[in-house]
This record gives sequence, structure tokens and C-alpha cells, in this order.
Amino acid sequence: MPTSTEDENVRRPLGRDIGVAVWSSFLAAALATMCFFATFDPNALHDDAEILRGAFSPRMTGYTLGFFFFWFFTLLAAGLAVYLLRGRVPPGRSGPPADSR
Repeated sequence: MPTSTEDENVRRPLGRDIGVAVWSSFLAAALATMCFFATFDPNALHDDAEILRGAFSPRMTGYTLGFFFFWFFTLLAAGLAVYLLRGRVPPGRSGPPADSR
């Protein structure tokens, strides 16, 4: 059985980190979409914005485009968080430095 210092030196697989970023960004985009479209109607956006006239013709298209818009930006944020949490491991080390306490 590995000790706690051995557990700290084991790197998480990249696939798991990607899965966490995609799933958490999906949930955040779903929540952002619900909050945004609870306030704004896609048909009202269609009437107010000249540039969006072709994009939001049916209401479901507006919801879909809004969801993918939010998902893209939440995925960028989650990916950046995963990248920063993974960090760089110096050559010759297998993981983060052990706690010196």
C-alpha cells in the first residue's frame, strides 16, 4: 500500500483532467444559459439586433447558439484552471514536492 508521500507524487492522467474540464464547463454553461434566457427571450434579441436576424429565426436556434457560446467560454476557463493546477514538474521528479513539515 502506498504511503501518503507516494500518493502525492503520482500524477493524474491527462484524460481525467480533460473530462473534469469538459463536464464542469458543460454544467456551468447549462446554468448560465438558464439564467440568461430566463431574463432574455431569443425572439426579443432577434427583434432588437439587426445583425442577429438570420441567426435567431426559431427560438430553439437562439437557445442552442447561446448554450454553445457559454460552453465555449466556460470550457476556456476550466481548461485554463486545469492547466494551471497541473503545473510543470522539474526534470528528475515524478510529481509535486513533498511537504517539508
